Amino acid sequence: MIEQSRYDKCVEDGRRALLAGATVDEVLTILRAAGCYEIDCIKVLRELTRRSLGDLKQVVHYSPAFADRRESNEALHAAAWEAAERLAAESAAFESEPGQGKK
Repeated sequence: MIEQSRYDKCVEDGRRALLAGATVDEVLTILRAAGCYEIDCIKVLRELTRRSLGDLKQVVHYSPAFADRRESNEALHAAAWEAAERLAAESAAFESEPGQGKK
C-alpha cells in the first residue's frame, strides 16, 4: 500500500479525472501509473464512487490497467483457497480423533 500523502494525491487525481469525464478504466490506468497497487485502487475508487468493495474488487481485477497481473493473481487466490481447504480438513480430522480437539 502507498503512503497517505500519495494516497491523497491519487484520490484528488482520480476525482479530477472523473469530473473531466474519464471512465473508471481510465482512472485505474492513471492510478496504476502513479504507483498504486490493486488494493490502493479499490480504496481510491471506494472513496470516489461509494460502490461496494466486492464490486470494486471485480472492477479492478478485470480492468485493462491490471490485465498483466490477472493470471498470477488468480493463481495466488486459487492456491490460497486450496491451502485453506486443506487446513480446514486437517483441523476437522484432528478434532475427531479420540482424546484430541476441544476440552
